[in-house]
Amino acid sequence: MSDEKYSILVVEDNDDHLFIARRLIEKMEGVSSVYAAKSAAEARREINKNGVDLILLDYSLPDVSGLEFLESLMNEGNKIPVVMVTGMGNEKIAVQAMKLGAMDYIVKDKDYQKLLPDAIKRIIERIRLARSLQIVEAQLQESEERYQKLFENANSGFVSLNLETDKYIKPNKKMLEMTGYTLEELENMHYCELVAEEDKERIRSYQRARAQGVFGTPDSPLDFEFWMKPKDGRKKYVTCTVTLFPQIGEVFITLNDMTDRKELEEKLRIAHEKLQQHARELESEVDDLKKRLVIEPVLEVPTDTEQKYNLDMGVSYLIKEKVPVKSYDVFKDFVSHGTFGLVITKQHPSRIQKLYKLEKTPMVWLSKNDDSESSIPGSNLGALSHAITQFIEKSEKSVVILDGLEHLISINGFEKTIMYIYDIIEFVSRHNSVLIIPVHEDAMDKKEVAIVERATESVSAVLA
Repeated sequence: MSDEKYSILVVEDNDDHLFIARRLIEKMEGVSSVYAAKSAAEARREINKNGVDLILLDYSLPDVSGLEFLESLMNEGNKIPVVMVTGMGNEKIAVQAMKLGAMDYIVKDKDYQKLLPDAIKRIIERIRLARSLQIVEAQLQESEERYQKLFENANSGFVSLNLETDKYIKPNKKMLEMTGYTLEELENMHYCELVAEEDKERIRSYQRARAQGVFGTPDSPLDFEFWMKPKDGRKKYVTCTVTLFPQIGEVFITLNDMTDRKELEEKLRIAHEKLQQHARELESEVDDLKKRLVIEPVLEVPTDTEQKYNLDMGVSYLIKEKVPVKSYDVFKDFVSHGTFGLVITKQHPSRIQKLYKLEKTPMVWLSKNDDSESSIPGSNLGALSHAITQFIEKSEKSVVILDGLEHLISINGFEKTIMYIYDIIEFVSRHNSVLIIPVHEDAMDKKEVAIVERATESVSAVLA
């Protein structure tokens, strides 16, 4: 049972009949209020004052007839349900009342008191159903309006395709915007007119498959992509989703402009190919460089003098001096007494050979000079590290002088350079070799010098 309550107006000029009607109605479930009026004028005042859900209207009234009052209510557009009450033998009046708009009628006979509640219940149920229907219709209308707004204002292009004519129908605003065509122009177009030449045959094959009842297969996919040809001729790459409605002979189509994404993907593809090509070229250059820098250990011309400097093997030494004279003196002392040596220098190798009388010792020039087989650019720390470590691995006992640390730092930055230096220092320690690093203190930050000092040992006491 519904929780709704209804108010009823009884229009009756007979006091006894009015009393009986009110008493019967007040006992009914679902009735909230019962109002009374003895004339049409009083009834109108009650309607205006209280507003009622149902009128029980007697035919015989002192000012106008019940039919006249009913007719005036209907002419005014009043939608309040009316039940007409007539006397015995007035069935024709009841028929007239129904024609004028009354919802039901009751005859005042011996069964009147029994029939009245049943008639009121029927009318209340009809009122309840009518109101429920109104609510549903209002909700449906609201839903349709909301859908229409979403349809019109969507960021996707929506359009239907008539399967008989192969023409577009009912495009939304976004669809018109995407294509550049007017509603009239689009609805008079064959569907293929929007497809770029390179995709026409594929889209036609999809449509032929749909016409044969094939749907949702590789021959007739639900989702696909193609190049659209708008009115201005500037192609757009779109994603397309189709939904078939065979009952009405239409295909509903959803289109999304993915041109920006497609162009970005193409740019990324080209960039990726270029990057891969660059990587291959770089790898080839590195391999070539490694082959060129396979440095064979060669012993320097020996000397008959005793070795001046008694330095431990497996240690990296830092020598602070403006010009690396002492550093090369220590290096020369090693290589002239049976230790394999390697010079890494920013200076031209011929100058080093002449200054320090190194006749056979291999040297690596920190230079971009591609003509020299023994040159490595200062920016290629990886190749430099490879050259040093492979030389140490090939030597039973070796010493390396790194003359140009400041140069490497200026090109690569301190953090990157020191990481490679740490690796070389560790490699020297594990292979029982010696690394000599001359440093001009004024050319480096004090903190940077301190960091290098912590990873090496000083030979100032030995050289004093």
